[in-house]
Amino acid sequence: MVSLKEIERVLGDDKEALKSILEVYILQTSDQVQKLKACLAAKDLNEIKNIAHKMKSTMIYFGMTDQSVKAGEIESSNEIDLSEISKKVLELTNNCDQAVIELKEILGKMV
Repeated sequence: MVSLKEIERVLGDDKEALKSILEVYILQTSDQVQKLKACLAAKDLNEIKNIAHKMKSTMIYFGMTDQSVKAGEIESSNEIDLSEISKKVLELTNNCDQAVIELKEILGKMV
């Protein structure tokens, strides 16, 4: 699901910078996933869109193009009924949870 090709292209061979960025991204993504779930439970569509906006561009650097597109769909959704947004948010959060697992494995191999 994740690929480090783009971020490695940007950073070059700087393994310490890569390690730092992975650590920050893992923490931020985990936090954003929890916030998305809480906002979904609270039916806070505006905050769901705000969080999705924050997530979408960063995903590109980790090869998560499909998830970035999904976040963009959530952000630009005009749905009033949360049922369709809920499906997209749950898919996005599940995929992000999986990406965090993969990134933790990659990080573990760097130590």
